[in-house]
Formats: sequence, C-alpha cells, structure tokens
Amino acid sequence: MAPKSLVLSLFGIFMTVQVHSSEFLSQRLVEYMARESNPDVIPQKSLDTPVKLGLSMTLIDIKDVDQRKNQVEIDAWLAMTWNCGITFDPTEFNNLMNVRLPPSKVWVPDLAVYNGDIDLLGYIGHQNVLLQYDGNALWIPPSKIRASCDLADDKLLTNATCRVKIGSWTYSAHHIYLNDETSVDISSYNQDSKYNVTNVSAKKVARTYSCCPEEYHHILFTFSFVKK
Repeated sequence: MAPKSLVLSLFGIFMTVQVHSSEFLSQRLVEYMARESNPDVIPQKSLDTPVKLGLSMTLIDIKDVDQRKNQVEIDAWLAMTWNCGITFDPTEFNNLMNVRLPPSKVWVPDLAVYNGDIDLLGYIGHQNVLLQYDGNALWIPPSKIRASCDLADDKLLTNATCRVKIGSWTYSAHHIYLNDETSVDISSYNQDSKYNVTNVSAKKVARTYSCCPEEYHHILFTFSFVKK
C-alpha cells in the first residue's frame, strides 16, 4: 500500500473511532440525565424555594382574526428557562456541556393561556429541552395560541389590541415563581402576514383567585396590530 493511501486509511479509521466514541458518550449522557430526571416531579428543592421560571415570547405571525368570536390566533415561540436540579460533570462525558431530551423525559412547566388555549406539543412536534451541565434548562417550543380578545370597538382593525395571559395552570407562586424580566420579540415576524404589528409589551402579573388563597403569577403579553 502506498504511503499516501496508508495515511488516508489510518485517518479514516481514526475519524470513525472518534465519531463512535463521541456518539457513545453522548448516548451515555442522555441515558444518565433521563435516569436522573422525573417528568412528573417539579424540581423544587424546598417549600421556601420555588422554581424560578423565565418566560418570553417571539411573535411569528398573526394567523387568523375572528371578529365574530372575538378571537385571535397567533404563531409564536415561547422561551422558557429554569433549573432542572440535575447537574453533571462535563469531564466525565467527553467534555460535553449540554444534552437534549424530549419533554416527555424531563419536567416542563404546565403553561396555559388563561383567556384561550395553547398547543405546545402537537403543533410542530415534541421539541427537545436543552439541559446544561449546571442544571439550567431552555425550552423553546413553537406554539399555536388562540386567545379571546375584545375586537368589537375596531371592526376595521385599524388599531386592534389583543392580550394573552400565560401562566402555570396548577402551580402557585410558592412552586413556580415567574421572573419579572420578560419580553415580546417581533424581529422574526412574518413580513408577508396579513397584519402589521404596531406595538408590543409584556409584564408579570401577580394575583389571587377565589378558589385558592395562594398567589399565582402569569405574564400578560399585549400586542396591537392593523390589517394591511
């Protein structure tokens, strides 16, 4: 065998070994994290330490406006951050710093639209949760959201406003504490949409309900729009 061919053959064997080694260690990390996590258990360390949840929205498109039903349908990305309570040492996993798990394998917030409904898991697919070595989690599922909005005063949609209230459906602020910092991003908004967005805002709201004495948090996302 010529020296050049020998070098290429050895290089190919080396790369194959490296790829298989990397895949093996990645698989081992996935199995470790899946084994350590429980999707049914909120990662709350104590009664005095709620899970701190960051929640923000990227508005992608206003898909439909039903003035008869006073309902608006939007496509959005909901970005959630929290600490899953599970850490790992990167040096034990070929210096891998993060791993991805499906939401069925790890706890994710039970978000709901208080003035409508939301499809987090069935819209495009079960988008993975990104887990860092220090336990920090990031989940950005593409979401289809339908919200009840009062459109009666703007039948021509020259300055319509819709508010979307999103928060945990079952956990009070003693368990899930929404961070004050939140936002609505429209940098990825569909330029070919039938509607132009003129203003957006987001803020955290804390309130109690007649059913329950505990305080509950939600994020109030507000956007104004006009029909083209």
